[in-house]
Amino acid sequence: MAELRRVIAAKEQELHDINEYRNHTLDTLLQDKDREIGENKSRLQKLKGDFQYNLKLLEERDAELERYDGSFASLKAVIRERDIELSELKIACTELRHSVKQERDRAADAECYYQQKLAHTQEEAEASRWKLEEQLRSQRDEFEAHKREFERGARNAQEAHERQRSAVRERVHPAGPACSSDTEWFPAGRGCIRRGGA
Repeated sequence: MAELRRVIAAKEQELHDINEYRNHTLDTLLQDKDREIGENKSRLQKLKGDFQYNLKLLEERDAELERYDGSFASLKAVIRERDIELSELKIACTELRHSVKQERDRAADAECYYQQKLAHTQEEAEASRWKLEEQLRSQRDEFEAHKREFERGARNAQEAHERQRSAVRERVHPAGPACSSDTEWFPAGRGCIRRGGA
């Protein structure tokens, strides 16, 4: 019986060690995923800030170019030489608007990419968490089943041992009365004597 208790205790300690290792592994994985998510969020936030800043500059330049367009339109009838400059400014404005569109497209693509990457990272973290929890539940159920099997075997062995002892006493001392579990019947008038005693 002591050996069975020792085995059960060893199994419990083994499961405890497994749980500690699994928990540590899960915590480490979650911390890594959380750090990666935080870094991606920071990069995305910085990209958004840069985009907003650049967009503001471009909008200010667009407004300035529009003011220039108005000024040159009013001077076109008086100074023909400004036509070339005005045309160049219009070309520059077109190129700038094209650059703005490209910048906006790149920013939108980058935001979409980081959003997808963030969602993928979160899904991986959740899948890892679920897998480890499922493994822990399986280990726990398996241990409980082994524990119940050990306990049932121990009880059966104890009961079989008691039945064998009773059968041996009946064969050796058939006329003796029933004694308690810690005593034994002795004939010749001695009665139930505690084991180990006189």
